[in-house]
Amino acid sequence: LDAARAANDALQAETDRDRVRLELARQIGAESSARVLEVEVAWPTVEPTARATGVRPDVAAARHRVLAAQAGRELARSIATRDVTVGLQADRWPVSETNIQGTGVSYGLTVSVPLHVRHANEGETARAAADFTTAQATLARAEAQAEADARLSESESLAASRRRARFETEVRPAARDVGAAAEFAYARGATGVLDLLDARRSLKAVELDEVQARAEAAKAWARREAAVETIEE
Repeated sequence: LDAARAANDALQAETDRDRVRLELARQIGAESSARVLEVEVAWPTVEPTARATGVRPDVAAARHRVLAAQAGRELARSIATRDVTVGLQADRWPVSETNIQGTGVSYGLTVSVPLHVRHANEGETARAAADFTTAQATLARAEAQAEADARLSESESLAASRRRARFETEVRPAARDVGAAAEFAYARGATGVLDLLDARRSLKAVELDEVQARAEAAKAWARREAAVETIEE
């Protein structure tokens, strides 16, 4: 029964591995090599390092939206401002049949002042101000979320890494020692077959827990990398 159940689990694991291979190949543009892709995890031997300088991409995008909204607000303010235009004109009149006295020069001065009788672009100004306020609020939320994600992912990654290391250095060696002692005792008739099977089952359970701990550590590490990924602005 255990063997049949394990065979089904192995088949499902192979299916999941093939699915993930195809997804990885699609993301890196190597669909033709999907069947032969192999990923080996190199576990770090030290604690996670501090976050790199810079900002997360979503925070950087929010900051650029704030700058764009600020520029739009300044533009709306400039449109609402009355632009007074002053012009100076000089005309030179050449000699003609009607003008026999010689050339002459006439000067003119023009002043243009927009009155803004019906409106002064208040709508554009108010909308630009609202967009700027919204962009600032979005930036504040993005920064707070980025900080929370970074702290949580770092804590989870550290805990998962320590749990994996404990399985590798403490739990698994102890379980193998117990299993070896059970095999030794059974070979010399000191224990029965049921005790031996229990010891073997316990050892396999520990090994499965270790594999699960490795998987959880890898996922936690990936979440941390995604949460603390930074770019230079």
